[in-house]
Amino acid sequence: MERGGWKFWCRRQERLLCYIVATDDCAEAEKGLRNHDPFAEVLDVERVPDKVFALLDMKPGQVTGWSTMSW
Repeated sequence: MERGGWKFWCRRQERLLCYIVATDDCAEAEKGLRNHDPFAEVLDVERVPDKVFALLDMKPGQVTGWSTMSW
């Protein structure tokens, strides 16, 4: 079985953000997101495959994110 993680599209202070969390469990991923950015408002969540982690050089449990634009 292929492990995966979760991508969170969020909003904070009129900015659109994307976070990827390298863990299989969605609840654990959201907990990691909250530890990383407690003020992000989650707009959408989707599953991502483990190959994303290899491209981003992520370790299990790691959170990475970036701001995409201002509203």
